[in-house]
Amino acid sequence: MKALQIVSIFALASLGFAAQASEVLLTMVKGPDCQLKTDHAVSNLMPFMKVHAGDRLALGPGCTAQLLYTGTGRQETWSGAVSLTIGEQQSQSNGTAAPVVKALPTAALKRLAKAPGVLTDIRSRTGMVMVRSGGLLDKLRETEAIYEEMRCAATSDDITPELYLMSALYELKLFRDVEEIVAEIVARQPDNSEAKSILENIRKAME
Repeated sequence: MKALQIVSIFALASLGFAAQASEVLLTMVKGPDCQLKTDHAVSNLMPFMKVHAGDRLALGPGCTAQLLYTGTGRQETWSGAVSLTIGEQQSQSNGTAAPVVKALPTAALKRLAKAPGVLTDIRSRTGMVMVRSGGLLDKLRETEAIYEEMRCAATSDDITPELYLMSALYELKLFRDVEEIVAEIVARQPDNSEAKSILENIRKAME
């Protein structure tokens, strides 16, 4: 009976991990002819779009797409021309092309996993009230140290470190700081229309 319980626990944990790892966030889309193909439709790829296992991406020449597996911290950067399929743990090229792969710090994973929800919440916010939480200084020191580590290892247009910091500051309800980080995202990806829209909305909500 005890052995069966242990097996059941491991099975549930595996299912939970797979469900978490299957959420994939597009953190960069640059260039023309970047498409998402699902069983039901074909659409243009956009930053902050979530894709799922089984979805297919078609990247034309000059297109670059960066994928973040929020459950595991696996970051993939693909450059076209290439066709690929999103998997539970990693994506797979339909040819010989391979991505540039980076493993993000384990300490950042919890907040990176929350980033898609934070982005969605900011889009729909109509007002923000700042609340100071206890032990704020210690939390900020740890957060900033992780951010600096990620920033040093990232390219200038990779906004994954900013997504981590945004999620952490949002959790602490430091909304003015969140606004500054979203502005930094826009500065690093000036063609990111989604980031511009989110920045506009957070500024309205702060008025």
